[in-house]
Amino acid sequence: MQARDPESLHRYSATGSGTAILSNRLSYIFDLRGPSFTVDTACSSSIYCLHNAVNAIKAGECEGAVVAGANLIMGPEQHLGTMKGGVLSPTSTCHTFDASADGYGRAEGVSALYIKRLSAALRDGDPIRAVIRGSAVNANGKTSGITQPSISGQAEVIRKAYRMAGLFVEDTDYVECHGTGTAVGDPMEVEALSRVFKRKGRSPLLIGAVSISTQP
Repeated sequence: MQARDPESLHRYSATGSGTAILSNRLSYIFDLRGPSFTVDTACSSSIYCLHNAVNAIKAGECEGAVVAGANLIMGPEQHLGTMKGGVLSPTSTCHTFDASADGYGRAEGVSALYIKRLSAALRDGDPIRAVIRGSAVNANGKTSGITQPSISGQAEVIRKAYRMAGLFVEDTDYVECHGTGTAVGDPMEVEALSRVFKRKGRSPLLIGAVSISTQP
C-alpha cells in the first residue's frame, strides 16, 4: 500500500492489496489446505514458486499445487523507479541478444498452471503438457552491484538443476533464456550458458526468449 491519503484507506484495503493475501485468497475460495504463500523475487518470482511447489509435492505436503505469476501496473512508482535505474528501454521494446539492446519494456500479465505427481496425472487421465525433471535456485551473493548478475552463479544453478534432474547438458538442444534485453544482463547470461553447454564439434545450442515474441 502506497496511499498517501489516509482517507483513501478502508476496511478492505489490507485484504484487498496485501501480498500475503493474494495466494491465501485462492486457498480460501477453493478450500485448499496445503502450503499457501506469496513469493517476490522480482523477475524470478513465478519460477521460484514453481521450485517450491515441486518440493512441497515431493515432501508430501500436498498432492498438487497451483503456481501463478502476475505483474500488474497499478501505479507509477515501480515504473519510475526502474526507468531511473536505467533498465527500461526508451522505446518500450526488448531487443534481447541484439546490439541495439537498451532495456526491456514493462507489460501486464497473469498466468497460472497446476502441477501434480506424474504418476497421479497418469492415473487421473490428465492432459500432460510437460514434465518437470528437476529445478534449482540460488542467489548472486556479493557482486559489483546489488542488481548485477553473477556469471558463475547462473552457471552453477544450471548445473545444479541438471544434477537434480539426472540429465546431461550435452542432450540439450534449446534453452529458453531470461533475456532482459539489457547491455549488462544479456552478455552475462550468454557467457554463463557457454560455460555450461560447451558445444565443441557439435551443433550449436539454440537460445531464445519469450519476451521477444510476445511484444507488439
